[in-house]
Amino acid sequence: MIGCADGHRDADLFYHEVSHPAEDGLIIRDIATASAEWSPHEDEPQAKRFSFRHLHDVEAQMTELAPAARTELHRHSYEALFYVVAGAGYSTISVDASEIERIKWQAGDLFATPRGTWHQHANGSSSEPARLLEITTAPLAKAWATHWLEKREREVTESTNGLCEPERCTQ
Repeated sequence: MIGCADGHRDADLFYHEVSHPAEDGLIIRDIATASAEWSPHEDEPQAKRFSFRHLHDVEAQMTELAPAARTELHRHSYEALFYVVAGAGYSTISVDASEIERIKWQAGDLFATPRGTWHQHANGSSSEPARLLEITTAPLAKAWATHWLEKREREVTESTNGLCEPERCTQ
C-alpha cells in the first residue's frame, strides 16, 4: 500500500508538469479532443491531466484504455466519478471479494467508484480505445494526509464471486 507522507511529492510534481492548464484557469474546451499530451505514468494507462486555477480539492484526467485493455485492480482513499467520453466496457467494483458488482458502461454514461472499494476498468472493444474522464477527490485526501493507494495483481470477477488470476478470468 502506498502511504501519504512524502511519497506523493514526486507524483504531485509529475502531475503538475504534465497537466494541461485550463483556459483562463477555469475551462477546458472540447475535452474529448483537448490538445494535452498523453502521458503514461508507471503502469497506468495513457492519461491527459488537467489543472484548474484555484481548484484544490478535486482533479481531472482523461484516461484512454487501449482495445481490450484493463486497469490494474486497485482501491484508494478517495472517491471518483467517471464520464465515458468514448467507447464501451465494464468496471468491476467490490467492497470485499464476496460482493461484486459489474457495471457495463458506454459513451455518455457516468459512474462512480466509492472510497476504499476494489475496482478495475476494462475496455470491451478489441478494436477501439475507450476514454474515461475521471474526476477525483485525491487532492483533498492528500491535503488531509489520508491518501493511500493499494494495487493487486488479481482481478475481481462475478463468475468466481471472488478474486482470480487475470489469465484465468473471463469477461
